[in-house]
Amino acid sequence: MSTSSFAIDALHACGVEEGDPLWEKALTFLKRSQNAGEVQEEGFEAIEKGSGKKIKPAEKGSQDYGGAIYSEETSMAEGMQENEDGTVTLFSYGSMTYNLLRSYIFAGLKKDSVPVQLAWGWIQRNYTVERVPGFRAAAQYEMGLYYYYLSMARTLDAFGVDAVEEPDRGLKHDWRADIIKALSDRQKDDGSWINEKHDRWQENSRTLCTAYALNALRHTK
Repeated sequence: MSTSSFAIDALHACGVEEGDPLWEKALTFLKRSQNAGEVQEEGFEAIEKGSGKKIKPAEKGSQDYGGAIYSEETSMAEGMQENEDGTVTLFSYGSMTYNLLRSYIFAGLKKDSVPVQLAWGWIQRNYTVERVPGFRAAAQYEMGLYYYYLSMARTLDAFGVDAVEEPDRGLKHDWRADIIKALSDRQKDDGSWINEKHDRWQENSRTLCTAYALNALRHTK
């Protein structure tokens, strides 16, 4: 999902038109990586890499429903749900769900389409700038945090919304103000940013985290 979303960003920036076969092929992968069985093609099956068990997409009512995993057969969110039928359900998480939503829009899906609405619903239910939503283990909460900010800002800017509403709690979030505050609070005295809690995905690099932060801020204008 990560590499594919960067490729889709590039194709969109190059002006690839709707209906191009590139988008159709991309949508096959994107739908397979969404945690909702109704968006996947009939007969598609995926096997979880570690356990060798068949993957069962999240069902309506699950906290993972509509979100995204890392690929058809993996999730970076630690753990999985063991189902009574011997299948497993992987956990959706924030960075990839934002990437999925943005990629859907760039690939030509409309805002009222089922895949887009399911991804948007997951984002509304899991809105936060305090950590990466979807990670269950506390030790993972800030893993890839700056990449998450970048994915979030890029997507909400592309989606064209000024606020994210939480239907269940009746809250309305100014995502631009929230990201600006989160990054302002985390900026170091020398002007840089760094993830001091995790070195996963090279976020112990000031250069990388600062690039992520500045790119995220660019999308809050």
